[in-house]
Amino acid sequence: MAILTSPRPFQRLYDGMQFELRLDEWPTDVPLPPGSAIIGLGENHAELVSPKWQFILKPDHTIEIIGGWFRVPLVLEEVVAWYKTELSHLGWAQQSERGFIQSYWAAMYFCHVETDARLRLSIHSGTTSDETTIMIERVIKHPWPPADE
Repeated sequence: MAILTSPRPFQRLYDGMQFELRLDEWPTDVPLPPGSAIIGLGENHAELVSPKWQFILKPDHTIEIIGGWFRVPLVLEEVVAWYKTELSHLGWAQQSERGFIQSYWAAMYFCHVETDARLRLSIHSGTTSDETTIMIERVIKHPWPPADE
């Protein structure tokens, strides 16, 4: 993921910082289905709930978390199938023992063999039959190199 493309406010956390992302800044290793949009509140989703890019600083590593809520113009079964296919092409392995799929809700967990990143998807059927919401969270632990002596 590239550095943010424009200046913006950030939130300082106790042990890190958090930035808001735009849809075009969402990481390519966790793709969004075609037609996806950021979840919004109010009439016609007017007030967007921006995805977040968070860094948590620990003494020996940094934790990077990217998360967001999205609307997708597909039914739940299509979203589940799309993610199984697309993420496997990108090197993600599904942890099927942790997830479940029901008629109105699915939880899917993945890990990336090369980067040790973890991915969690919570997929919910929308109020209409052709809309689904997805909560996505990707977590990567970046160890710090040993100090030179």
